Amino acid sequence: MNEVFNPDVLLQTVMNDRTIVRKILLTFVEDIPLRIEALTQALIRADAHSARIEAHSIKGACASVGGAGLRVLALSVERCAVTGQLDVAATMLPQLTESFNVLSRAIGRYLDDLDQG
Repeated sequence: MNEVFNPDVLLQTVMNDRTIVRKILLTFVEDIPLRIEALTQALIRADAHSARIEAHSIKGACASVGGAGLRVLALSVERCAVTGQLDVAATMLPQLTESFNVLSRAIGRYLDDLDQG
């Protein structure tokens, strides 16, 4: 299994419907930066509840599309928010953002391959 992106997770969920896979992945790539920004703003406001919700949303979305690496980071941020360690969570934001960028590129390559095949 690829730690960055495993499309088989999503393919199994949608019974190999590549049209649905494309729509879900495009929505994911558009939505997660908004979630990361909302998470960032929650951490700036020291709003642990909102930070937990945003991290949880990121984690769940990643689990759905097969983004294991980003899911693990989002889980760590969520745990920090639950325990009130917002300063620790904030230090993870650059890594979270970079992990999303890597995942987004992997999804882009996958979608390109999907178009070719």
